[in-house]
Amino acid sequence: MAQADPNKPLDGFLAGVREMEARYADTYAAVSDHVKNPRQLQLRKGLAADFAFRLGSEWELFQHKWHVVAIAAAPDSFVKAQQAILDTGVRKGNLDHFVQLLHGAPLSIPAKPKQGEIEALLDPRGFNVTFDSCETWATEASRDLDTRYADKVRGIVATAPDACVLDLLKAIRNTLAHGSGGRLARLNQMVKERTSGSKIGLTGSVNAGLKRDTNQVRDVAVYLHGRATGTARQRVQVLSQRLREIAEQLRV
Repeated sequence: MAQADPNKPLDGFLAGVREMEARYADTYAAVSDHVKNPRQLQLRKGLAADFAFRLGSEWELFQHKWHVVAIAAAPDSFVKAQQAILDTGVRKGNLDHFVQLLHGAPLSIPAKPKQGEIEALLDPRGFNVTFDSCETWATEASRDLDTRYADKVRGIVATAPDACVLDLLKAIRNTLAHGSGGRLARLNQMVKERTSGSKIGLTGSVNAGLKRDTNQVRDVAVYLHGRATGTARQRVQVLSQRLREIAEQLRV
């Protein structure tokens, strides 16, 4: 059996993002002209929003894949934690005698579970692993992953200019998906300059082009389509580049 390699889903994700960037540029050029045309402008804004939504979706899927493969590559910590959960459940349910009678031996988690088994243990409903926030990602990485992989996640989460971009991406995706006032309010918190002592908002000169401190974001597509401060690129393009840079830090 081939050794699980977390760099493989990473390479696939990065290649996919570059392909999305190229497709976005080509499609954007196809609906652009040198004459002011409200319909074409609306289409271009829509393309920016669609690109960002897909970035957020692909990032969540990648996090799931990388987490599972990282467990498979070094499963000892995960197996130990899952075995403890199983043993506790059997004891609390007073099921030892049933297990002994029907199974003939204590129940045990496979020492080297397959990726499908890992996914089933993480969520028996068959859903992908998702993380509500960067802090949740770091906590679950510490619980499930070998130190060499968990340290990669913790390093990203502990670096505020990186973690804030991931939180912004999630806020953008949620706002585009749900369109609620609460989601938009959260997004507006995320695009502001972070204040001292806060964990909400953007920080770091590398993210200057994504900030919007003066005006509120009323239309996500307008924000994403707008030019990033100090560059000729749109914010969605800066967001995509930053996502690639952050993801690359997971390489082992």
